[in-house]
Amino acid sequence: MRYIKNENGYALVMVILLVVVFTTLGMGLLAMNINANKQFNVKEDQVQARHQAEMGVLHYKEEIVKILNLNAELDKTAIKKELIKIGILTEGQYTVRQTKEPVTFENNKIEIYITSKGTSEVLNNKSISKDIDATIIISGTEKTSGSGNHSPPPQTNSTEKVIGNLVIPENGYFSNKENIHVTRNIDSVNGNKNTNMLVKNDLYVEGGFVMNNHTCVVVGGNLTVLGTNTKNMSGKVYIVVYGNAYFKNPPEKINNAQIYVAGKVTGVPDQDLSDYKGSIPIGAGCPEPPKKANEIIWSVEPTVNPIYK
Repeated sequence: MRYIKNENGYALVMVILLVVVFTTLGMGLLAMNINANKQFNVKEDQVQARHQAEMGVLHYKEEIVKILNLNAELDKTAIKKELIKIGILTEGQYTVRQTKEPVTFENNKIEIYITSKGTSEVLNNKSISKDIDATIIISGTEKTSGSGNHSPPPQTNSTEKVIGNLVIPENGYFSNKENIHVTRNIDSVNGNKNTNMLVKNDLYVEGGFVMNNHTCVVVGGNLTVLGTNTKNMSGKVYIVVYGNAYFKNPPEKINNAQIYVAGKVTGVPDQDLSDYKGSIPIGAGCPEPPKKANEIIWSVEPTVNPIYK
């Protein structure tokens, strides 16, 4: 049998096959590219939403810092009430809210629980959102008034200098000055329940205390006593110091008397410091301490323990 060898049309068929193959490959690559671009846009939107949520957490921390700076003298219970007032914080593409009330712990520690929702920009009527749960922790340390420096206070308009003895009168001694510097003793030998002395900040005594019979001295800052607290310091005498105290010499005798120091006690060689750390004499008729005698320093801890959702 005889075959006719005719190759006319083969080239056209090959061209058509190649066009089909490359078209199919091109369409596949185009589809992959479009899909990859969509995935990239979705990923970019997710990153943007998460970034917005993180911005919300940082903004909430800043609002807490503002609250603390404005209310440094408040205790943790009062601070908690101020923190609740922040409520829901919305700005730009994030919204932050507290998931429950702040919880207070011992040692002036407070935890604030928040959720921050961030959203990406709206494209084609669609946006992506991401949530972050965070715990903001704040802590407070008490700072006693006064500098802790036991040198005489500076001789400025804020200091009253008393040359010689300062005798507390029956109606009390309340100076308008912040500090008082006495060059000899503080005396109230014949005191009564109204024989009180209130010092707004620091009291510096070059002598000592000669007091008995219902006398109360309240110092809002630091107390420095260079002389000897004589044996006459007895008979319901109270010395209340809300800062630090320095006694060059220990009291010779404390009969029915009490010394309370909120801060540190220095000096008093060979003396039991428990004598200087009694309780505040409530109901003894002592003057109220100056405001902010014990100021609380509040700070926000750097970590927020984020949980990304």
